[in-house]
Amino acid sequence: MEFQNKVAVVTGGATGIGRATTLALLRGGATVVVAGHRREELDQLLATTESYRDRLSTFLVDVADDDQVAEMYASFSQRYDRLDILVNCAGVFAAGSIEQISSAEWRRCFEVNVNGIWRSSKAAIPIMRKGGGGSIVNVASVAAQCARRGMAAYAATKGAITSLTHAMAIDHAEERIRVNAVSPGTIDTPFLRGAWSHLSPVEADAQLQAIAASQPLGRLGTAEDIANVIAFLCSEQAAFVTGADWVVDGGLLARLGVPLPHVRP
Repeated sequence: MEFQNKVAVVTGGATGIGRATTLALLRGGATVVVAGHRREELDQLLATTESYRDRLSTFLVDVADDDQVAEMYASFSQRYDRLDILVNCAGVFAAGSIEQISSAEWRRCFEVNVNGIWRSSKAAIPIMRKGGGGSIVNVASVAAQCARRGMAAYAATKGAITSLTHAMAIDHAEERIRVNAVSPGTIDTPFLRGAWSHLSPVEADAQLQAIAASQPLGRLGTAEDIANVIAFLCSEQAAFVTGADWVVDGGLLARLGVPLPHVRP
């Protein structure tokens, strides 16, 4: 129960990687507040976690909205006097090159993926400071380091997240607030399936089977694979870890993309 008596906020915590992280923290004994922008997903989370009901609450929040984020943290502060963990997992995908994507889609991608982290962290850090410190984990992506066609906005936001993580870590190290990023590779989640539906006309299962076969470890990642690393970074086991970007991609970035003809596969 390494998170017993700890209080956490997880944005985007009702589905995919965020949901797996919420469950990992709950299993570790934490009290978790989940922010999500779809009521049905929040209700489903509550319906499937009844054994944790005394330590789990939800807020309907769009992290792209200043007022909604401020209202959530105001309500949070009325109920809790400390905040130990913040996981910024809320994110959206926008397909297209910079010529193809609309201004509205570009802005929305940045408002959620980057500015959402800024809004939530700005509100969370004063609470963490009063409690003597804490841990923030920002969910980035391997797209910060490499990209596929048709994902210019998404890749740009993920690059911004890794740079923002470095800056936050330096700014708040003296306050004992650790800030790290996790960069998932190809993880089988509803988010990934939705993104691929915009990038290719091929049916999602067929795409993902082909991608899994091409991975160095021979499979796709799971939401739990990422949640385990996030939980580690939130724990005291990572007490000397800050300002880092943890790539969790099954070896994807380690392999040279162009095979050499004289080397056996």
